[in-house]
Amino acid sequence: VKDRLKSAEERRSSLNASWQRVVECIRQAKMLSAAAVNTKKVLLTDVFDGTLNSLWRDLFRRLVKADRFTPQLKLVQRGRRLTTEIQGHAEAVNPFEHASSVLSAGNSNTAALSLFLTVHLLEEPRHKLLVLDDPVQNIDDVHVVQVASLLRTIVNESRRQIIVGVHERSLFDYLCLELGPTNEN
Repeated sequence: VKDRLKSAEERRSSLNASWQRVVECIRQAKMLSAAAVNTKKVLLTDVFDGTLNSLWRDLFRRLVKADRFTPQLKLVQRGRRLTTEIQGHAEAVNPFEHASSVLSAGNSNTAALSLFLTVHLLEEPRHKLLVLDDPVQNIDDVHVVQVASLLRTIVNESRRQIIVGVHERSLFDYLCLELGPTNEN
């Protein structure tokens, strides 16, 4: 009986030590998680409030000159979870919680395209190549001209190459004229 009691006591001691290690691991994991959430929040707040939203607004405005609303990313923290929302902003108006409530389908597509271009321009990629699949889907002819002009500017100013896929022959011919190389080099 003494041997069994001693064995059980050693086992209990071993389990307590293991439990303490588990508790310490959980504590460290919670600290690491909190630090990661805080770091993510600081980085995203800096990027969203500064560079990204500013450049996104500028690119969107180049493509959609007449609309009063512009999309903007906003960080939202619910408990420990950090997410983003796309709001609709206009001067002298409270932001709309969902940009889709104030943007047309074409302008929503333009918002997505201009956000994609913004993210691409903010990065320093190894290969300066941008591939777009039908970037002018649901965009009217006037805005197609503005998209082509913006893409040409991106090619010239950021020294990037662009591959554009489109589904209409007339649009393909137009973009070839607008975006095609001007010399053999």
